[in-house]
Amino acid sequence: MGKYIVLVTLAAAVTFAILMGQSRSTAHKTTEEQVDRQEEILSRQIARSGFNLGLSEVRQTLEDPTDETFDLPGTNTSDGAAEDEYDGGRYTLHISSTDPADVPVTLTAVGDYEETQYKIAGVVEQIDGLFGALTIDGAPSRVERDGKAGGGPNPDTGVISGLNEGSGADRHGVRISDAKAADNASQDDNDGGLCASNKNQVNVEGLGRERCDVGHRSDMDTASLQEAVEELASSNKAVDGKNTICDGDDVGTEDEPAVVRVDGNCKMSGNTTGTGILYVTGEVEMEETELLGTVSWNGLIFVDGVQDGEGGGAFKTAAGTPTINGSIVQVGDSPMEFNGNPTVQYDSDQLLNLIGPDLLDRDLIVTPRITARGEDFCDDPGNCPSADALLNR
Repeated sequence: MGKYIVLVTLAAAVTFAILMGQSRSTAHKTTEEQVDRQEEILSRQIARSGFNLGLSEVRQTLEDPTDETFDLPGTNTSDGAAEDEYDGGRYTLHISSTDPADVPVTLTAVGDYEETQYKIAGVVEQIDGLFGALTIDGAPSRVERDGKAGGGPNPDTGVISGLNEGSGADRHGVRISDAKAADNASQDDNDGGLCASNKNQVNVEGLGRERCDVGHRSDMDTASLQEAVEELASSNKAVDGKNTICDGDDVGTEDEPAVVRVDGNCKMSGNTTGTGILYVTGEVEMEETELLGTVSWNGLIFVDGVQDGEGGGAFKTAAGTPTINGSIVQVGDSPMEFNGNPTVQYDSDQLLNLIGPDLLDRDLIVTPRITARGEDFCDDPGNCPSADALLNR
């Protein structure tokens, strides 16, 4: 009996020792996992913080036309990157080009904490938020093209096009904030709309429907642009359209864009070319014939239309093939007519040319945005996925 008690006691002691060993092993393993998890969390936070700091620098540089290079925060390294300590770890930033003219650019950030690395890659582009070929913030009674006077079967004649003639991204052809007005404008030109009744013809093109890119956009915000243009039109920089374009005189150049204000009725005809901002509170009519010559405007035409049933400007093309390179924006409910074979060609370069200390702020024309982003842990320190691999996941 005594031996039996000794054996039982010994067995219990052995079992207890095994259980204690397992408990210590489990506790050690749990501690290691917690440490690894903590390193992962911190490396990710450091990478994201570094990326946001780099992104802030990119945005500030793009919003300041006097800045000629991206100066990433941190200490520059031999391979063109920048790095700095952060929250007990370190981030490393790299950008595909330091020249703002090379946008879109790819920005990467790697966060290091102990033995763990996390990488983020993002593409930053300048997005033309408001503009397309024609943007109307209002409920015009009609936005139409005269189908009988329209361009015939040639799809390159008389087109409202959001396909960018400049260096930026393509945009929509026509967008109208009022749903009913947008629906009316999307009808065939023989039914009081803009779109081609001739199936071999293209009247409106852009990012949307191939033959008739006329649509509704309810979230447009034109208030800041309107305020800025109104202020310019009331400044000493503005010239009176009656004494310039209404008399057949050229106004503005690429190097010195003009600000032209039209309060009354004005017919642009003859060999007339304008470059800059045309602010319309009266009525502007563009007409071009073989006898009268060519008519064109390069830049922005801003129509301050009828609002709350009062006042307001209006814009129309009367005949021939007048050309607008840039964009037309109308605020208000004034009707808009495109007769003859006019071309309204979206051109981001013409709009970018309007940015300057005595013209428009950059953020009214373009806004830096991330158009693609990817992130993940690195397999081992120094063995991170490429930017392309992250962006394509």
